[in-house]
Amino acid sequence: MDLCLLWCFLLALLHVTSAQTRTLLQSLSGEVGAGNFSYYKLTRKGSMQLIVRSIEGDVDLYVSESNPQPTYEDYDFQSATFGDEFMDIPASSKRPIGIGIYGHPFSEHSRYRMDIFWVLTEEFDELRPGMSSFPTQETAEEEESVFWTISINILKILFEVLF
Repeated sequence: MDLCLLWCFLLALLHVTSAQTRTLLQSLSGEVGAGNFSYYKLTRKGSMQLIVRSIEGDVDLYVSESNPQPTYEDYDFQSATFGDEFMDIPASSKRPIGIGIYGHPFSEHSRYRMDIFWVLTEEFDELRPGMSSFPTQETAEEEESVFWTISINILKILFEVLF
């Protein structure tokens, strides 16, 4: 019984320390034709998160600090998966941010919904020290490494206490 309580406490602690508080600022719905872009401009400062959900067809997300109308050839960061597109934009990113939503060619038209969140934790940008642009693969690997190090250390402490 004590082991179960300890394990639940450790999992709750890990969740609380890594949690982000988000506030939905705006939801936008739109439609874009195959091979075309719809553009938006993000001027609000602070850490932001974009979530674009394809309702019909498939859309991809292209974002740029320098180009107000990013394309699949000229962008700073992209999310081009089949399904929902997610993008974290740190507070340190230069504004305005150009956002391009691309309608994938396999569908005559695509419908989507974009949710724009303001991320309210300081941790969001502190995990990326010295970063002035968008997250890179290297940054993601560093964050994953920190997570695993903390998890392994918690497990070591747990086993020391139990045995």
